[in-house]
Order: sequence, then structure tokens, then C-alpha cells
Amino acid sequence: MSLLEGVSEEELRELRRLVVRCVVTFFVCTAFFCAPMPLIGGNFVDAVYDWCVRFLGDAKIIALNPASPLIIFLELAVLLGGISSFPFCLWFVWGYVKPALYPREVKIVKQMLMPLAVAFYFGSVYGLFIVAPVVLRGFAYVGPMMIGVEPVYGLNEVVGMVVGASLISAVVMLIPPILRTLIKLGIVEKKSVVKYRWWMYLAVFSIILLIDNEPFLFTETLVTAPLIAITELMLRV
Repeated sequence: MSLLEGVSEEELRELRRLVVRCVVTFFVCTAFFCAPMPLIGGNFVDAVYDWCVRFLGDAKIIALNPASPLIIFLELAVLLGGISSFPFCLWFVWGYVKPALYPREVKIVKQMLMPLAVAFYFGSVYGLFIVAPVVLRGFAYVGPMMIGVEPVYGLNEVVGMVVGASLISAVVMLIPPILRTLIKLGIVEKKSVVKYRWWMYLAVFSIILLIDNEPFLFTETLVTAPLIAITELMLRV
């Protein structure tokens, strides 16, 4: 049985239009962050990189591959492009699914669009400017203190931690508004969320532990803590 069986040509055209809009928006936003910004003496990618590596103190950062600087520049540009294009893509997705919803569902989902965008931006900024610097500072001070050698870090690993912290935090912060939307729609019962929420927190912590490559549990703790706080507040409102 084909996955597209029962799907009309009009629906496929709408889906294709949605994908094209999201992809074009993403690339436009990414190109914007690659462009020189005279007011900041460079571009946003350089500004984010300088902000993060400042927390490594006197540690040396080296490129272990000739292509690393270009790859890292594009990686940070893609991160900033994805963050900035999210609300536009969210609006495109909303326009795509809206015709399939009942009036009550339309009202509920529309009310949650802004909280979803705010949660995503909060998570991105929190990961980029709080979680990542704390993790890097931990490596800069705790690691050398334990081993007693001059710290030298690879460029790819440093930026990988920054990008990972921002993406992980952004995705995790979407959980509370998504849960609230599902509860309002009647898809998930509030009492079930209340009953199993601590298992959810443990699952999130464990998943971050599996995909994150820093051993001090800084990322896991700093990301899970606001998730718990926001979810507990949401369940009491």
C-alpha cells in the first residue's frame, strides 16, 4: 500500500508549496547571517563565536582540518538561520493544517502559536547564551584543574557544543506549550501528565545525556531545570 494512496493532487501541491516556503525562508535567513554587518564589525556568526569562546579563558582553539573554519562558519549560520526562520515556518505549517481543523480546534491551536514561538526562542537564546557558556567555562576550568595540562580544544568540538546546547534547549522548551495544546484539544488528559510528568523529566534528561558529549552533566541539568519549572507552572495555571 502506497503512503500517498488516498491523497489528492491538490493536497500534494499544498504540501509541496509548504516545503518550498519553509526551505526558501530558511536559506534566506541563513544567507542574511552570512552577510557582513558593518554596525557590528563583521557578521552575526562572528559575534556568536566570539561570545562563546570568550568563556574558554586562555585555552587555545585549533582547527584540526583545513576546511574546519568554513564548515564552522556555515554551521553557525545554519543555526542562526534555523532559529530566525522558525516563526515563519510555524506560520506556514499553521496555514497548511488550519483547513483540516474544527472551529474549536482552530481557536485553541491559534492561541498556542505565540507561546510556541516564544518557547522556541527562549530555548534557543537560553542554550546559546547561558548553557553553552557554562559548559565551555566548565571545560576551561574543571578539566585542567583535574588533569593539570594546558587546555587545547578543537574548533569543531567547541562549536559543536554551542550548536548542540542551543538546539537541545530549543527543542526541549517546546514540550510545555505542546503539552498544553494537547491537553486543551483533549488528546492528552491533564491527570495523566500530572501522574507521569516526573518520568517525562527523567526521559528528557536521559535523552540529552545520550546525545550530548560533555561529561559534567551541565547541559542536562541546565536544560531540564527550566523544563521542570515551566511545566509545573503550566499544570497549576
